[in-house]
Amino acid sequence: MATSVSQIKGVYQQCATGKSGSVSIKDCDDEGMKAIVNAFAGWDQDGDGMISTEDLGSVLLALNPSLTQISVDLIMKEADTSGDGEINVSEFVSWLAGENLQKKKLKKKAKEEKEAKIATALHRKRAEEARASGLQRKFEESQHAGMGDWCTKRKINAACNTLNAGPGASLLCTSCNGRHAWVCHSCGFVSFYDDCVNGCSQGTYGWTCLYGTCPKKKCGCKKKKDIWQRTGFTGTVDTLAANLRVTFAEPEAS
Repeated sequence: MATSVSQIKGVYQQCATGKSGSVSIKDCDDEGMKAIVNAFAGWDQDGDGMISTEDLGSVLLALNPSLTQISVDLIMKEADTSGDGEINVSEFVSWLAGENLQKKKLKKKAKEEKEAKIATALHRKRAEEARASGLQRKFEESQHAGMGDWCTKRKINAACNTLNAGPGASLLCTSCNGRHAWVCHSCGFVSFYDDCVNGCSQGTYGWTCLYGTCPKKKCGCKKKKDIWQRTGFTGTVDTLAANLRVTFAEPEAS
């Protein structure tokens, strides 16, 4: 069943209102962001990670048949800040938060925190879907395969680069017998600590070992944990927003 605009905005207000009463994505908890991501997925009719004008119109008209196409177009114009005719998940969250109406650009740190929260919720949703659909191994292999580009861009030497697939993955790498720099396949974030930076429990999902011991010079563990909590996601938000079965769809027979 589709979720109404007012219900979703209510979820956002409830999960993202700070002590001062102001709405802030920084204060949005995991369950609240999960509800928002699930709502986005429900509105994304074809599962491609974008809400098109047609998607939005179908949902809004189903919720309120008296809405006119003019009303749908106005909502689309408000939410689609890029002007490409589609709403991605970041634009969806900005629309719920009223950022578009405020016409204020987020500062760099606030933008990173917003994107990180969205990325965490999206990745966890996809990990859960993969596990439930019997695609966990394939999902983790796809995460592992994408690590090369991420490491290159951030000048991180993945000396080990071993996939320790879940469920039941060992806490020490099966190749280098260490655990220092690694990527959690539950949330998709890199960590330089014993535990996941986002608090994911170990064992249910696997991990990719970047290197098992600290190289000391220019190591990511020299940075504070909160830096990796907001900048350490290895996927892209737009890719993660796409439906799991769209991502792993079998090619059509010729």
